[in-house]
Amino acid sequence: MAVSSCTTCSCLPVAVVDDRPAGSKAAVVDVYAVSTPQERERARTTPVDEYFRTLGLPGRPDKVWRAALPAAERPVLLESDAAYRAWKQGGAVALVALTPAPARSMADRADPRRLVFSLCAADHPSGTRSLAIHLTDGGLSLVPSAEKLKRKPKH
Repeated sequence: MAVSSCTTCSCLPVAVVDDRPAGSKAAVVDVYAVSTPQERERARTTPVDEYFRTLGLPGRPDKVWRAALPAAERPVLLESDAAYRAWKQGGAVALVALTPAPARSMADRADPRRLVFSLCAADHPSGTRSLAIHLTDGGLSLVPSAEKLKRKPKH
């Protein structure tokens, strides 16, 4: 996949979809941006458990968007949100999504609790208007979507 800077492309909004069974315990999905290929590689190799243990310490991502689940409304991250604007200004090349559960079961495979993906529309199939991060009992998956995301008005 090409590494495009978010400052030079059209960025996609992101939704988090809770696909766990009803009544599942609380969970989080953290999303942050990386601005260089080296940061992208570091994000791919830093253990997920280490990320959650060291969040907030120097050298860890400081602009993190968190989706707390289950949620009354589907969490949506739009290009107009403060975190997204900061990532674009910083020249983001990719987003990283992480969740702390379930515990990693296979050390010889990619950790299913982590996704590293492009936020640029040009890097996804034609017709993609948004990205959906699906949280299941097995981890995270990314699904390109034709849905145009927007927030529901507050009452």
